[in-house]
Amino acid sequence: ISFYNNISIVKVEINDNYYFAPIDKIGDYLFDPRRFYFDSFHEGLAIYQAGNHPIDFKYGYINLKGEIQIKAKYDQVLPFSEGYGVVFLNHKSFFIDKNGNRSNLTTMPSWRKSTASRKPKTPLTMNASFAKRRSMTLTRNGC
Repeated sequence: ISFYNNISIVKVEINDNYYFAPIDKIGDYLFDPRRFYFDSFHEGLAIYQAGNHPIDFKYGYINLKGEIQIKAKYDQVLPFSEGYGVVFLNHKSFFIDKNGNRSNLTTMPSWRKSTASRKPKTPLTMNASFAKRRSMTLTRNGC
């Protein structure tokens, strides 16, 4: 088992059902895995899914204690990086902070730093494809 920030995700069987559970290095659950369907943790938050059918799924973030940090109200979300997450709502994308507040950022800080030395002709922008509700591409305007 590999751990990242002292947490590992394992598949467990509970009452003939399988779940993914976050455990610490002792092997204790961080929270009841039946409570959420979630993704791996990034910067202390994991994406969780709410809803009973794929057409109704909404996404938010939970913390390491299994508490809802940001309510599941988004059509899609990406893991947090550099203190911000990218969320998609009503075919629009934007950045939020760890409290769920909308940010006025248009690119991640490291993206600006890494592209500054290359002097791109146009800035990086986010374009979301909702055909499958699961993809996002980064492109340069006009490309």
